[in-house]
Amino acid sequence: MFFFCFYIDGMGKPILPKHYTTVSRMYEAKINIKAHCEKCREFFKVDLVAIIMTKGPDYCLLGKHPVCRIDGCEGRCSFMVSANEGTPMITLNRWNDD
Repeated sequence: MFFFCFYIDGMGKPILPKHYTTVSRMYEAKINIKAHCEKCREFFKVDLVAIIMTKGPDYCLLGKHPVCRIDGCEGRCSFMVSANEGTPMITLNRWNDD
């Protein structure tokens, strides 16, 4: 089990934990990850192995917003992560500069 402590840098921005930097690190750390559509509010399982196979192990999900999988929904998804099943999910957007 991992416990992540989120530190704040000198500018007041949270520092991205190294386990969230690439899909291979997320897979190795067994990070719980889901995609959440901002429009229809559905949650989707994220297959890190499939992403590693298609995008490569160093691919980063930070700042990525894939289209919703629901037919007819034109929403975009955000990635939600947690260190394990017992911790709350938070959005990867918190570390994005946008």
